[in-house]
Amino acid sequence: MGTNDDTMVTNNQSSEQSVNDISNEDTLMVTQHRWKLLDCLDWNKEIPKVAALARIKRDIFNLLKDPPPGIFIAPEPDDITKIHALVVGPLDTPYQGGFFYFILRCPPDYPMRPPRCLLMTTGNNTVDFHPSLDRNGKIYLSTINTWSEPSWCPAQSLSSLLISIQSLLSQNPYHDEPGFEQERQLGDSKRYNEIISHETLRVAVCEMLENLDSCPEQFREIMIQQFFKFYDYHILVCTENMDNDDQLMRIHALVVGPLDTPYQGGFFYFILRCPPDYPIRPPRCLLMTTGNNTVDFHPSLDRNGKIFLSIINTWSEPSWCPAQSISSLLVSIQSLLSQNPYHDEPGFEQERRLGDSKRYNEIILHETLRVAVCEMLENPDSCPGQFRKVMIKQFFKFYDYYIFVCTENMNNDDQLMRDPFGGRRGSFQYSSILTRLEQLK
Repeated sequence: MGTNDDTMVTNNQSSEQSVNDISNEDTLMVTQHRWKLLDCLDWNKEIPKVAALARIKRDIFNLLKDPPPGIFIAPEPDDITKIHALVVGPLDTPYQGGFFYFILRCPPDYPMRPPRCLLMTTGNNTVDFHPSLDRNGKIYLSTINTWSEPSWCPAQSLSSLLISIQSLLSQNPYHDEPGFEQERQLGDSKRYNEIISHETLRVAVCEMLENLDSCPEQFREIMIQQFFKFYDYHILVCTENMDNDDQLMRIHALVVGPLDTPYQGGFFYFILRCPPDYPIRPPRCLLMTTGNNTVDFHPSLDRNGKIFLSIINTWSEPSWCPAQSISSLLVSIQSLLSQNPYHDEPGFEQERRLGDSKRYNEIILHETLRVAVCEMLENPDSCPGQFRKVMIKQFFKFYDYYIFVCTENMNNDDQLMRDPFGGRRGSFQYSSILTRLEQLK
């Protein structure tokens, strides 16, 4: 949920320039890392103890006899150590009316050790429904020893475990992330709830009902019954949030130029637009910090805002895969802002002329100060309001550096910027930039 100090993301603003106009389409495969509940090789070697089976039977009996509200179970007919569970999202939460399907597996010495649990409702490993429910199905919960104390004890039961899982589906799940007891940005909790509400309808209602064979037959009648119970609510949520359709698919990002690069302290504003079948296809991306379409900031960042990057299928292999994320995409974009961007142009691993890399860095440094600092701060409407405070804070952090660069390079004023790649760049104007920086302060 958090971001690093140099990258900020929001999806709560619109933009005059549509990211639809551009044509480009965690880095290891999820399937390699999916937490496999049923591959319990250690447990498969052991025959469940008689006492364990007796206790499992008792827990199942109690759950069937007196189930907690919104919780339903279906033991495997041939192996009661495997229990299927359906949790219906509680009222007055962003999970309301959603169908969350879990599989539990009890150890051979249950209840001395807790069951292993897997969430199956993940939108094909694409949705993190909660800080403690990840897209691979793993559940982070102290009750089952996958989180910090207090841990499992034998007095607990399948019922208490399922109630603990159900309690994760709360009114304000944002605050369940450690360190996020207070909002990092005003409105973050509300925005997170809006995302969870949308994904609950999309995945935990529609996809679950469209694929009834994905869970035990006992649950299908329950889901259909609950669907009609919550139908009016589902329709209300959709109609009341129709205006958010574009915002949920559009993400604004600010990347601050990294230290020890010619981009240092610059503010690079991007818009990402996710396709309807994300993450099967990558987001489309547009760089907005272009000096009104006049500056190529990198061989892979052109003046029209297009980004040439394999991860979004606008460059050669390796290309996008569904295991990747918005975070990995932004890290890839940030990595373009490197110490020696000249060498990122294919075929320019070696300088064509001695000093070309240094000359290119001098141009990028000047344009970063002129466009990615001065112009970005001089135009309040150049990016979402959430980014303004970040930019102002970073401006004062880097102010002495900006002034130092200007004074050190003042002797270059009025000299032509000779782009090694042949682009027309104009002339250095450090005196003007220095004046603008002082006025901004």
